[in-house]
Amino acid sequence: MSHSPITSNDPAARRESLLMPICFSSEVPFTLDRALSLPRQEISRPWLHLQPQEDGLESLSSPIRWSLAHDSKALWFCASIPGSPIYDTSLKGGEFVEGLWESDVAEFFLRDGHTGAYQEFNVSPAGAWWTCYFSAYRQRAAVNHRPETICTHASTDRSSWQVAFAVRTDELSVALDRNTQLHVAFIRALPTDSSKQEFFSSRQLPGIEPDFHCAEVFAPIQFEAL
Repeated sequence: MSHSPITSNDPAARRESLLMPICFSSEVPFTLDRALSLPRQEISRPWLHLQPQEDGLESLSSPIRWSLAHDSKALWFCASIPGSPIYDTSLKGGEFVEGLWESDVAEFFLRDGHTGAYQEFNVSPAGAWWTCYFSAYRQRAAVNHRPETICTHASTDRSSWQVAFAVRTDELSVALDRNTQLHVAFIRALPTDSSKQEFFSSRQLPGIEPDFHCAEVFAPIQFEAL
């Protein structure tokens, strides 16, 4: 399946696009096929340590592509990731499992722009998933509500993997509105050494360690009606 990326080939335009992630909105409920066919935003370079010897790493030959959308009932996250994934093949679609970040995984975070509280979601190439609500930076909330109504879809082949995840908006711990901020991230095994991981982020990560939780990586969501 081909997708028309939202981002431009121009580097300046690409940087600008990452400042305002897009969430498509529709009053008509999405089907899986419709969600998977939405335009995608792209991530083409891994997070790098700010070291001269690593600054010359090449971009992906085929970028990671992702999209976010909501209808009257659910929030949809879809992504396609190049490369054959490394993951626990014993996991099943819809299974709730913590620690998915130890293998290839797609992640997105929703943050309340006023309180700083945020919710993390992980989706594996198997369609297994996990979520956690944080009251502050890396502080798990005393009460964590696990959404009961979710839908996962996953497919893999030798050259890529694709996931779709849907959750009812009224079961989110962070309200989806004009104050919501977003961060999207991916972890995958290095093609040359599967014992090591590389990290991808929708925003430039500060510091010398990849930290997907820091406030600086979140950006306000731009809602675009379909």
